[in-house]
Order: sequence, then C-alpha cells, then structure tokens
Amino acid sequence: MSAHLLHLLDFEHGLRFEEELLESFGRRVHERDTSANNGFIMLVTFRRYLFQLNEESVALALQSCMGGSVWDFHVRFLSHNHFRFTVSCKSVGLAVYKLRRFIGRSFDAYFHLWSNSVPHWEREKR
Repeated sequence: MSAHLLHLLDFEHGLRFEEELLESFGRRVHERDTSANNGFIMLVTFRRYLFQLNEESVALALQSCMGGSVWDFHVRFLSHNHFRFTVSCKSVGLAVYKLRRFIGRSFDAYFHLWSNSVPHWEREKR
C-alpha cells in the first residue's frame, strides 16, 4: 500500500464506527467467519477522491471510514468509480447504509444496498 495514501486517510472515524457497531449490535464490520460468499454485499460510489481508485485503495478508504480489515472487504471493481464490497452481516450493512455517505478530506463515498446481484442505486437514482 502506498505511504502517500496512508497519509491522506484518517482512521479515527472507522475505529469509532466499529465501536458503535459493537455496542449496538454486538457485531464488528468483519467477523472471523466472514468470507466473500457469506458476507452482506454493498456498493460504494466515489464522487470525489484524491488518489487512484483500485480495489486496494478502495478497501483502505473503507477501512478508514468504517473500521474492519482491508482484506475482508473483498472489494471488486464494477465500473468507473463504483465498487462492491462485503461486511459481516445485514445489520452491519444497514448501519453502513444508514450513514448514506462519508465525506472526508481525501474522498467522498456514498453507500448503497445490493440486492439480487443488482445495485439499489439504480432505483435510488430514479
């Protein structure tokens, strides 16, 4: 991972968010048994970013705003600035969705639900 990217990100918000999840749901962003196949799938869209978007940089950005582990997000590129990722369970996913967006000094990220292999942002846009 680029040292430049690490300097652009503040991980304090992610640590606080994960603590809130633990208090509210007794769950973390990722649990030990979370895999790409059994996690809750979501979509993130970047509207502003000061770094190159790729699966690794997006995972690091997600960790900075919601905690968890870079590798457990299982980030997958979809198109231009859209990526899919996983969290541990539906309750965590809905808590992330409730955030709607994260606006930081180096990126703005917007969170959407993913259902039946189709992102909900298509419906939200309409």
